[in-house]
Amino acid sequence: MKGLKGRQLRNAIPHRRMTATIYKNYPQGEMTITDFLLGQYYLYGDSLNAQEWNMENDSTKMVLGHECQKATCCFRGRQWTAWFALDVPVSDGPWKFCGLPGLIMEVYDRGKQYYFCINGMQQVSAKTITFEVQDKEFKRFQKTTRKDFLQLKYKYLKNRNSINEASTGISLGGSDEALKYDLIEKE
Repeated sequence: MKGLKGRQLRNAIPHRRMTATIYKNYPQGEMTITDFLLGQYYLYGDSLNAQEWNMENDSTKMVLGHECQKATCCFRGRQWTAWFALDVPVSDGPWKFCGLPGLIMEVYDRGKQYYFCINGMQQVSAKTITFEVQDKEFKRFQKTTRKDFLQLKYKYLKNRNSINEASTGISLGGSDEALKYDLIEKE
């Protein structure tokens, strides 16, 4: 990392860009999302297969050695383009995306503010993953709704400097109003 400065250095260090963890419950057609904000863990439900995809049979490209077909949709206020592999018959993808007849290998919004692309696959043992809200490990989660959580996150991001200064007593400078945030879900 020698010689890297500013943005180059930040991008060279692996970091997590999203704090949400998404548990997809296919038998029940729903998902559970956990997220962290302001020292509090939150939990909310959302519907699975919420995207209404338009498949474009004549558009293909290679992603990770798989021929992928193009599909588009409007989801939560953004226009999305997905590339899915029919030879990987798993109706799933990154984040909240699913519902296509193959694994979504790449998906991005118009303008590519949000971009997901697979970087590898491996076979793992077929071990069932379970998520129980009643489990003692999840008592720390506050239940909320998707819209309420997004409003809380937007308010925090919009007022982050003031909130951090009030909670720590340390001024980081800068104005809250100068910052603009465009959450992945606009509605």
